[in-house]
Amino acid sequence: MVVKILITGAGGLIGTNLLRSVDGAKVYSVVYTNPIQVEGSEVIQGDLTDPKFVDSLPQVDYVIHAAGYAQPSKFTQEPVQTIKLNTQTLISLFDKCKALLYLS
Repeated sequence: MVVKILITGAGGLIGTNLLRSVDGAKVYSVVYTNPIQVEGSEVIQGDLTDPKFVDSLPQVDYVIHAAGYAQPSKFTQEPVQTIKLNTQTLISLFDKCKALLYLS
C-alpha cells in the first residue's frame, strides 16, 4: 500500500523542503501561489480558506499543514483570512486524514 501525504503550503520555504524530502509516497502539494512541481507529486492549487476547496481535497493518510502567512503585514491586511487558515482550515483538515502535523 502506498502512503498518501497532503502538504499544504507546499510553495513556501518549509513546505517546499518537506515536499522535496518525501520519498516513496504519493504526495499532493497544495499551494495558493508559486506551484512547485516535484517528481512524484500532484499539485493542487487553491485557497485553503475556502471550505468548498478544502472539501474537494483527497482523503490521505497524513496531512502536513504548513500553510500560513509569515509576514506580519499580511496578517494586518487580512486578519480574518489569517485566522481562518490557522483555525477553521486546520479543523477541516482533520477530516481528510489519519494523522495531522501542524507547523506554525
